[in-house]
Amino acid sequence: MKYLTILFIISFNFSLLTGQTFQDLSFGTDTTLEVMTWNIERFPKNSDVTINYVKEIIDALNIDIIGLQEINSKIAFSNLLFELDNYEGYIGTGTNSGLAFVYNPEVISVNSIYEIYTSTEYWRPFPRPPVVLDINYFDERIIIINNHLKCCGDEVLDTTDVDDEETRRYHAINLLKQYTDMHFSDAKTIVIGDLNDNLRDEAAHNVFRHYLQDTSNYYFTDYHVELESPSGWSYPTWPSHLDHILISDELFDAFRLAESTLQVFQIEDLMIGGWKTYDENISDHRPVAAKFYFNIPGSSSEQIKADLSLNYFPNPFSNQINISVSAENHYSKIEIFDINAQRVFSSDITATDKSLVWDANQLPDGFYFIKVTTNQYSSLKLLPVLKIRK
Repeated sequence: MKYLTILFIISFNFSLLTGQTFQDLSFGTDTTLEVMTWNIERFPKNSDVTINYVKEIIDALNIDIIGLQEINSKIAFSNLLFELDNYEGYIGTGTNSGLAFVYNPEVISVNSIYEIYTSTEYWRPFPRPPVVLDINYFDERIIIINNHLKCCGDEVLDTTDVDDEETRRYHAINLLKQYTDMHFSDAKTIVIGDLNDNLRDEAAHNVFRHYLQDTSNYYFTDYHVELESPSGWSYPTWPSHLDHILISDELFDAFRLAESTLQVFQIEDLMIGGWKTYDENISDHRPVAAKFYFNIPGSSSEQIKADLSLNYFPNPFSNQINISVSAENHYSKIEIFDINAQRVFSSDITATDKSLVWDANQLPDGFYFIKVTTNQYSSLKLLPVLKIRK
């Protein structure tokens, strides 16, 4: 009887630390597609304790597709899949891959899963070959590419040094862009993962600059996170925001709808012991997830899309940029921020106004972000523009 009591106490205490703790954690819905990236640090970091925590978190979040990094044990990953409700999975075939997908087969159908850039010539930019998940979500074909790029560095991109960490990431990002441009030019494409670098580095040392400059075709859904407090970044101990979700232009409309969003989950806030407990038992990275709503004809979101749009040209620009807002019968506000999250411009646009010209002649070159809000819609978007000298 004594042993049964001890066993009950252990079981009860663990339930307090897992299932009951995460009962308010949620994200997925029946009307959206959710995609999450999560570096789960040397999984399982604390054996079965980690597996139980991760199971409870994934079940609570109810996310359709999860790209994981740093899976150290394929046996533990199989055990996780066995414990999960309504999920299947895949793990990379390489010895040091550590990349995996977990997905809900009741929501998506898998067309294929495969690795790219696997030959030895790509080992420097890709110590872990990217894993491509080709799916159908209802009638929508979507490509998700999971990555874990080289870590560390000194924040200086030295392209003359092939072993420079930033250079390795820079080459990896360029190869990813080359691949998405060539193979998925018309496909709804999502690039996710622990990309191990910040989006807001100055242009000369920004490993993402070719994706960032191609604003007509690509957008980092989490860019605004780096404009906010470091306490909300995905790698808080540095702090840095290293885990990203990039989308192609075929998904711009879906992500602009009010039901769509991006979130970094501060799960440690729901745990007894806070960050210490999370770090010791789960990971040193927070999960990052995006939610996409695909239009259903006649829905309220379709009306929001029609009522609100933002256009700007040219991009890149030298001194002035034209900004126009279509927000039918609604007041709008335009704000522009620099790369350090400092507001450099603000203007109100009434229902009768349609456009404005922003003169940035006195400001330095670099990335700026246009934020539009209205009195009707709570959603907002940050859209990157690049100022360069002619």
